[in-house]
Amino acid sequence: MRILAVQMSDELFDKLGQHVKEANMTKQNYVNEVIRNDLMSHRQTQEVAVQKIWDRESVAKAIDDYIKVNEKIPSQKEFKNENGLPSYNAAGRCLAMSPAEYAQQRFEQWQAEQEENETNEPIMSM
Repeated sequence: MRILAVQMSDELFDKLGQHVKEANMTKQNYVNEVIRNDLMSHRQTQEVAVQKIWDRESVAKAIDDYIKVNEKIPSQKEFKNENGLPSYNAAGRCLAMSPAEYAQQRFEQWQAEQEENETNEPIMSM
């Protein structure tokens, strides 16, 4: 894991603290989410223009990325290119199980990782 230190004004830092408190998040989780969402949005915009050939690895990564960004399991209707996912049928052909089963398993694993990260998060004061 790497640490990103950024300098910001006291006022902005205080507003960030207030915002994450209201959102019941940590600063680390908030910054990670903002950066991840921005990068995923940029990546998805680029991928929509390119015809994608899906294989098991790319389908699994797309579902994992969707879960991380949206913090939920994609519904069958959300399996489409504009969401960074293949069609539900294409995903089913690539995976050894139904896309719904795979997404459910990965979501549960992701939740467990999030809970573990929160309990192991170091406390920093400035």
